Amino acid sequence: MRVRDRLAVLVIILAIVAVAGVVGIVLTRPPSTVISLAELRAGTSFTLGGVRFVQTGFDDFQTGPLVDGGYRVRFHVTFPDGATETVEFSFDGYCAAWTVSEASTMHRDPMATFTNICGEDFVRVTVRA
Repeated sequence: MRVRDRLAVLVIILAIVAVAGVVGIVLTRPPSTVISLAELRAGTSFTLGGVRFVQTGFDDFQTGPLVDGGYRVRFHVTFPDGATETVEFSFDGYCAAWTVSEASTMHRDPMATFTNICGEDFVRVTVRA
């Protein structure tokens, strides 16, 4: 086998490994969704990874340009095993840029996590097994 042929085989093998890696990452990524402030103000409910989320409250503490109390949202969470939990999550108050606010359920299998990066106008909800 010539050097050129060996190099071609090596490139093909590396391409196959790269594609398999990307597919593996996509298939093992936990289910998540993004909820905008508009959706939170209106109220929302959804199912993600077998976990049911029903919004039970939303408080807006944005009182002016100098005083920023942020937001607070509450969800009633029902897990596939029938366990339920209420999660209260405060976010986007007076905070340094790119500061992360996060809250998770006490239930661990699966576990729901709420995340917001200061300055973003949405909350990401992720369910991890």
